[in-house]
Amino acid sequence: NFGSQSVVRAGIRAAQFHGVPTSELPWASWACPAEVFGRINLDIPVSIVGLGHGERLHQPDEYICVDAIPLQAKYTVTYLNEWAREHDT
Repeated sequence: NFGSQSVVRAGIRAAQFHGVPTSELPWASWACPAEVFGRINLDIPVSIVGLGHGERLHQPDEYICVDAIPLQAKYTVTYLNEWAREHDT
């Protein structure tokens, strides 16, 4: 269950804070080398997140829209704060 990992829960809460819908998907082996974390049991939580619009990930003509960068920056700060809150002792 992806949603049981604190790093995923933090990402979902951060997206909700910014009014962005979320979805949980299994690893896509073609997406990036991080897929290796799903194949071997290292017990390391991993989450790949992003907001805004982009296409053709990890290809020579990959792009993101410049207008999306400020929202992504705000989301990243919220995401890290939410994750840290779960681990604050």
